[in-house]
Amino acid sequence: MLVQKVKYNLGLTRARPQFGRFTYTEKMGYFALLWGTLVIVVTGLALWFEVPFLNGFPFWGFELATVVHDYEAILATLAIVV
Repeated sequence: MLVQKVKYNLGLTRARPQFGRFTYTEKMGYFALLWGTLVIVVTGLALWFEVPFLNGFPFWGFELATVVHDYEAILATLAIVV
């Protein structure tokens, strides 16, 4: 469906794409919600259980979890505000 929509928008086809109950943009939105929740939970657990996490991973992994958690939280907040 996405490919058909891009072709239609570029004028490569005259047939308007037909969608079912949900369009691809709505499906991507729900997938983003699930993905964002998973990222926040995993990185949050790494930050919450700092010592056990650092026993199994290098320090840069902890720093990466911190940065990813922060940016995902900002992204989620902006998505709610917008």
